[in-house]
Amino acid sequence: MPDRSTGGNTLPRKLRELREVAGLRQVDAARQAGISQSLIAKFENGRQVPRPDQTESLCRTYHASAQDRRALVQLAEDLREGTRRVVIHRPYAAIQKQIGRVIESSTLVRTFSPIGIPGLLQTTDYVRAL
Repeated sequence: MPDRSTGGNTLPRKLRELREVAGLRQVDAARQAGISQSLIAKFENGRQVPRPDQTESLCRTYHASAQDRRALVQLAEDLREGTRRVVIHRPYAAIQKQIGRVIESSTLVRTFSPIGIPGLLQTTDYVRAL
């Protein structure tokens, strides 16, 4: 697997260089390659790794040499393999668990709502009574 610090910077930089040498704007390249302009921007900014078929399509659109095409497709494959193993940790699951614990441990709910009953108080017996 390539060093992501090197490969992760090389692919976006090389794709941008090839597009600029081809004299294409992102919008034009997207139209010719059959992908969205926002994806090309993400690829060139390193925010997303293109699939190998997308890399191949862009290389053909940019008239890249066969050697560059093979190297970039291989780099995209290697980078995607590396990113496949990344787990993004977001705080939402922990926050939701904390909210669940608070709800389960609640013994008193104070609220004023003249037109509705809070969800926490809507027990199965209450719903059946309706």
